[in-house]
Formats: sequence, structure tokens, C-alpha cells
Amino acid sequence: MTPRRIVHAMASRLPAGFFSTQVEAARYYCAEQARPPLALEVVCAGWEACRPDYDLARSTFPWLAIELVAQGEGWLDIDGRRYRLRPGTAFCYGPGTSFRIASDAASPLQKYFVDFAGRAAERLVSRGPLRQGEVRQALFPHELAEILDRVIVEGNRKTALSARSCGK
Repeated sequence: MTPRRIVHAMASRLPAGFFSTQVEAARYYCAEQARPPLALEVVCAGWEACRPDYDLARSTFPWLAIELVAQGEGWLDIDGRRYRLRPGTAFCYGPGTSFRIASDAASPLQKYFVDFAGRAAERLVSRGPLRQGEVRQALFPHELAEILDRVIVEGNRKTALSARSCGK
């Protein structure tokens, strides 16, 4: 089955194979490439309904990223530690962080992600409650999912408000 995707403004700076093909449905927002560097910006955000065989491993990642499990279950191996993924699990990775995300075939993952760049991104993550390489249980996962949905929708509107909401 070919994944259904809504992809707007696919930035050419995204590496080949950036998006997994092991998804059944997805919604994405990707920033335009041509713009001056900013203190903080959303490079890409998305929601993915993973296939039962979803298994993604990376030895590093070009930007800081936060993921939130909305539904389903799976496993996360990050910097040599293993965690069970369940709804509400949030985790952060970025440059120098190796990780592997695998979906439980009996209860495939549905997850959100947001990738950040800019001078302030690393500073904000290092001072926040979810640091690079860490895993936490979100207190308000439904509210966080609503915010991430809005980032995807607003980013794809291409209005002055969408530009500000995504740090462009």
C-alpha cells in the first residue's frame, strides 16, 4: 500500500530518504529553503500512522527533534538504552544521538514529530524538561497533539501568521 501523504513546501535541504516509507498515512509541514537563518525555526513537523513493520534506525540526525506517541505501542532504543513507547511518551534526539524506533505489530504507532533548527534551539532544549537523549511521559499528551496538529496546518497555509507560528 502506498502511503497517503500531504506534503507541502518540501525543502530541498531535507536529506534523501528523510521520510520513512513504512507509514500508512501521514501529514507533514516542511519549511521553505530560501530564507535567512533564524534564532529558532521549525524545519519540519509531521504526523505518521506507522505500518506494523515500522522500524527506523539512524546513527545521528541533522536537527533537534521531539517526538510524541499519540497511539499504539513500540520500542525506542536511544544511545544504548531501550524504552517502551506508549501513548503520551515523548522523546528528544538530535546531532550525535543514535536511535531506533520500532512499532509493535499488534498496535502500530501513530506519532508526531517536530524538528528544530537555529541558534536558540539547542539552548532551549538543554534548559527544558525534555533534553536530547531523554524520554518522558507527557502530562497532557492530547493537548500537545493538538498543538502539533496546528503547527502542521498553519505552516501549510503560507500566511503571515503561519510564518510566525513556525519561526520563519
